[in-house]
Amino acid sequence: FSTNTPFGLLNKVWFETCMYFCTRGRENQRELEEDSFGLAMDEDGRKFVYFKSLGPYHKSRSSSWSKKRAESSDEENLPRMYETGTEFCPYASFVKYLSKRNPLCKAFFQRPRDHCSEGDVTWYENKAIGKNLLGTRMQMLSKAAKLSKTYTNHCIGAVSIATLNSIAGIGTKLGSPAPQGCYAEALNGAARHHSHPPPTHPSHH
Repeated sequence: FSTNTPFGLLNKVWFETCMYFCTRGRENQRELEEDSFGLAMDEDGRKFVYFKSLGPYHKSRSSSWSKKRAESSDEENLPRMYETGTEFCPYASFVKYLSKRNPLCKAFFQRPRDHCSEGDVTWYENKAIGKNLLGTRMQMLSKAAKLSKTYTNHCIGAVSIATLNSIAGIGTKLGSPAPQGCYAEALNGAARHHSHPPPTHPSHH
């Protein structure tokens, strides 16, 4: 999850996009573009990323949620990912990723270039990451980080739901709770490696 390399920055932004916006499906992620997201600031001056739109194959939202959102143009109802002001700030990573993307490629998730330096304007190729690589990315990260188990993309959204449930008791309205092993691994791994703790106050609307 190092933001100083193209691969690390991509991994971090990909993981946080799944965590905050539950875009776990391979078709869903492949359909994402830069215009799928927006940047804004709330009344307290806190910056955030909000989720505007999805590709036609998105399946992780309920039909009632989609219908409600289609009937409302109120941006306050869109999911948000806030800045934290910490070393692991998801907003800062997202903005840096936007600045390093290849403008010639419409796909949001792009293939990293080899041998990049911080001063390079573009860190990514004019080529999208395929849906199969996106669909198995958490398995790849599990092996690379030498986790005790190999987790799937679904586990990220499950942890997000469990976190919401522990904070506000609303997770049961969104879906089933996260598998115990998945949630514990995320918490223990963050504490052990001081890398990327799960969000304590994700703001989903």
